[in-house]
Amino acid sequence: MFRCIFVGRKVNQATWAGTASAWGDTSAVARDLTLGLSFAEQVVSEANSVIVILDQRGNIQRFNRLSEEYTGLNEHEVIGRNVFQLFMTKQEASQSRRNIAGFFRDGNSYEVERWVKTKKGQRLFLFRNKFVHSGSGKNEIFPHLFLAPT
Repeated sequence: MFRCIFVGRKVNQATWAGTASAWGDTSAVARDLTLGLSFAEQVVSEANSVIVILDQRGNIQRFNRLSEEYTGLNEHEVIGRNVFQLFMTKQEASQSRRNIAGFFRDGNSYEVERWVKTKKGQRLFLFRNKFVHSGSGKNEIFPHLFLAPT
């Protein structure tokens, strides 16, 4: 029996797209996983959408390039900091905290408009929330926010 590792995704009922490595070829598996992760990072980083990934407390885990352009802050300056304190008024933050708590409790995606502080002043953004699973091997989920200026 030939065992292998697939890094990719199923594109239809019978077809996978990506790379495959022999199960026992550790260096090939590691290389393919690294290439897949690098590709995914580039997509998130360069997407023409504001993408922010938060933990359950609202602490920023990922902040893409367009997020940096809107806020004037670099990702390394905001990682681990609280999105509510950085970018929202107390009222907006309070409403957003309730939404995220419900999101973690119920798991239902939703859309909501929120005013966010940017380097050019307050702007109205449309938040679209979905869960993403950590790629670290831990069983962690994070809400990621696709924000679109309205």
